[in-house]
Amino acid sequence: MAQGLRLRIGTGGRDRIYAALGEGHADLAVTASLPEGRGLGFAELGRERLLLVAAPALAARAKGRIVAADILRGLPCIAYDEGLPLIRPFFAQVFDGLPDLQAVATAPDLRLLTGMAVAGVGWTVLPDYVCAEALALGRLTELPTAREGPDNALYLAWNPGALRQQRVVAVRDHLLRGGPAL
Repeated sequence: MAQGLRLRIGTGGRDRIYAALGEGHADLAVTASLPEGRGLGFAELGRERLLLVAAPALAARAKGRIVAADILRGLPCIAYDEGLPLIRPFFAQVFDGLPDLQAVATAPDLRLLTGMAVAGVGWTVLPDYVCAEALALGRLTELPTAREGPDNALYLAWNPGALRQQRVVAVRDHLLRGGPAL
């Protein structure tokens, strides 16, 4: 900001993010999906581990057992949206299948999902960095599974046309070097 940069942050799912880049409404985007075949430049920015979490009272209903898909089907699920975008890859890796369930509540914001999980609304799958504090404080519990949840790559994506602006190149390069937020 001290260098005259203006920052506008938007959130959304894959379709909204790629539309904003493609239409020139955004210069850079962080996404958890690989933007291949969209005419965009991209690089891996980092990785997140997906964790199965619930409030301690809800976790107690699993009675300390290794959690299987059938146990989760009997408990309320909360998700980012109806497509279960974090839950699907977790189920695929940990349970060798797709979830055949419907969320009792959805919220397209990971902070809201964390808050709902802490409040005991249901179990969910969250990236480790989103729920680390709640886990450390005992407000959430990681549910034990036979296999570890998947690692998910995060990508920085850009419309190549936006790189004509030196400020966009500078911010992209700064983020790819792992520098602190501008």
